[in-house]
Amino acid sequence: GGTAHLPQDGVAIPGRFLGIVASDGSGGIISAFMYGPDTQQDLYAQRVDSTGALKWPMDGVLVASAPFDQRPNGILPDGNGGAFIAWHDLRNGQDWDVYVKRINSAGTAAPGWPTNGLAVCTSPGFQIYPRLVSAFAGGCLLTWYDARDSVAGYDVYAHRITGQGAMSAGWPANGALLCHASGDQTSPLPVSDGSGGALVAWSDYRAYADTYSQHVS
Repeated sequence: GGTAHLPQDGVAIPGRFLGIVASDGSGGIISAFMYGPDTQQDLYAQRVDSTGALKWPMDGVLVASAPFDQRPNGILPDGNGGAFIAWHDLRNGQDWDVYVKRINSAGTAAPGWPTNGLAVCTSPGFQIYPRLVSAFAGGCLLTWYDARDSVAGYDVYAHRITGQGAMSAGWPANGALLCHASGDQTSPLPVSDGSGGALVAWSDYRAYADTYSQHVS
């Protein structure tokens, strides 16, 4: 109805950079953000209920701590008061890689998930800007753009992860290639197809600045 139910100037969520926000399924939100010195920005999360009260510690809960930066790019409610959080990660000190982690409604790692996140893709070259969509049986599907083929430029890849933090059976170790056209393919955005897969659209520069899409089962 347009009536504000939080403090007039909003609720302060500690963090150096608030990257992404998702519903907690109960009228509140879960946010993910970077925090720390310039040489190492770790990944934190905070949950705020519908009244504006912080549900987790004041400075948030630590999602991942590793050398250099962890930059959040995708967040997805898990349907149980927690969330999947995806990010590109510079912990190897040279190339960005893609990681994901599921946290529960208390802000701790869901059973089966590594403390500092599950490595989705660690191929050579940059893997950046992962996005998340819900997948069958409580898991998630990620897309990102990937420069493992430095000659061809950025391509579009996807991977599917179970709700227990394992790679889905039958998928290539570092993701499935969705497009390998000439020029760059960037900024893929997935939506669920309702059957565990996704429809993915991206910006494509094989000729001009166009938009393409693909269905991944």
